[in-house]
Amino acid sequence: MEKHRRLVEATVIPYVKVEAIAADNLKPWDSKFQGVPYLSKDTAYPRGRDGRKMYLIAQINFADVPDIEPLPEKGLLQFWLNAGDPLDTDDFKVTFHEEVETAELSSEKVTTDGSRLPVFEFPDQAYRLTFSQGRMPITSSDYRFEEQYKGTPDFFEDLYEEYLDRNDNFGNGASLNEFAHRIGGYPSFVQFDPRAIDAADAQTDKDFLLLQIDTDPDNGIMWGDTGVGHFFISSEKLGKKDFSDILFSWDAS
Repeated sequence: MEKHRRLVEATVIPYVKVEAIAADNLKPWDSKFQGVPYLSKDTAYPRGRDGRKMYLIAQINFADVPDIEPLPEKGLLQFWLNAGDPLDTDDFKVTFHEEVETAELSSEKVTTDGSRLPVFEFPDQAYRLTFSQGRMPITSSDYRFEEQYKGTPDFFEDLYEEYLDRNDNFGNGASLNEFAHRIGGYPSFVQFDPRAIDAADAQTDKDFLLLQIDTDPDNGIMWGDTGVGHFFISSEKLGKKDFSDILFSWDAS
């Protein structure tokens, strides 16, 4: 693959690597997977279509996140799933608090009452999120991958020849398809990229990976059969801090 280095490097873009570490006594405004969410006193708890309180799967405080465009420099983003069926891609919410109160826990503006949490079949352990900046090339499961290299037919031959040399069983490992928790960069899919699979309902405007959450057994996260979940947004709307139009998808083997 060395002869294709320049082609691959031309696709490299920055992303934010996300790591989860089990932690207790997290503050309501901390970046986390699961746990007690930040809610101002005048904010209604998000509810699903069935009326049940939703499940907080992730909370990102942008004050903790490396600065890459077009992510906000501050504010708190929350990802909510249906408490009864977290894999329902039609029943989720993404909420954004541009101003975050970080006073003492007794502050009238911060809700810390755990009784407001929904009842769900997930571990009650929360995980602190840490962030670091990286760079990555386009993944082989991104719908733009083949278009990117279509003018170099030997690229695919060389890629899969090297892939087979490095893997005893085709399908083990992932060539140019890195799975991990991340913000930005390129997504990785077990099956296919949903943004372009249906020509009549293409969502290729959702060009920014707002959050990828990989299967993470150590942290109690499992998408079907060891799958991966994604939240996408258009870069234009992200730059305007408009989180009203999000694509949520997940796939598994």
